[in-house]
Amino acid sequence: MKLPKITVIIPCLPDKTPKESLETLKKTDYQKGKIEILVTQGKNPSRQRNLAIDKASGEIIFFFDEDATIPKDHIRRTLAHYEKQIDALGGPVETSKTDSFLQRCFGYVIGSYFATQSMSNKFKGRGIARKATEKELILCNFSIRKSSLGEHRFDERLYPNEENELFNRLMSEGKVLFYDPELKVYRKQRENLLLFAKQFYKYGYSRIEHLLIRPSSFSLVFLVPPVFTIYIVALVTSVFFLRPSFLYLSPLLLYALIANISAINIAITEKNLKSTLVTPFLFLVVHMSYGIGMIIRLLKFGKEERPKEVKITKIKLK
Repeated sequence: MKLPKITVIIPCLPDKTPKESLETLKKTDYQKGKIEILVTQGKNPSRQRNLAIDKASGEIIFFFDEDATIPKDHIRRTLAHYEKQIDALGGPVETSKTDSFLQRCFGYVIGSYFATQSMSNKFKGRGIARKATEKELILCNFSIRKSSLGEHRFDERLYPNEENELFNRLMSEGKVLFYDPELKVYRKQRENLLLFAKQFYKYGYSRIEHLLIRPSSFSLVFLVPPVFTIYIVALVTSVFFLRPSFLYLSPLLLYALIANISAINIAITEKNLKSTLVTPFLFLVVHMSYGIGMIIRLLKFGKEERPKEVKITKIKLK
């Protein structure tokens, strides 16, 4: 069988190089001469990927992040799926096995249904290979036929959430997006709690930008984080002025109960009982950071100018 040529696109900041991803790609069991790697340096990943797509010569385009660890057989296993009638394919991005205890707890939480609903499948492989939507697919472990992508590009007004908006457009045209829970890549989680909170703040902020651009993508579930955040702030404020009734406290008590049950389930599944000391609190960090990001963006008016400068370097594997 003729092996297809592929293009791997890796965005990174101007002062960085994708050392981790390149090192693991060098070990791939796919024919090196069939791999074109485009490293795009800049401060607007959506634009960086768009310009790289324009230059790509591969039949299948792969998207990875600079710090992704890519298994040796990843490309070959991905291309096997394209023997079926699919347009695009993704898999989960799981926590690096060398991460610290706190980083592993970050991974446990974002890979749990209570924290991120069906989006948890982006961070923890579950189930069987299946058709998928933007709720399960993540761009740092994603590939697509260049012919299926056509003239579609990422909306450069968005980052993150740029892939969610693109996936919705592709699906509206009948493109088949697939998810394989076994097709994993690995990344390090954020190094500390502040960066972890900032990650979900950005997700919430950009989700509102996505909704403002494409209102048709709205779902009632998106109201939960900002409403919950407003409730928590109101509850904390009320403590200084009056004694909250049990009825007023009941949503928080229910939340705490579910968080602790979820934490125990994680501890059993991951065989890490110590994680129960951290994960209940991290659920609150995820939900409130996301909610605050949504609220801040709703209160903010005007457009943000995003940098346009991009440098693209082609790298050959040896």
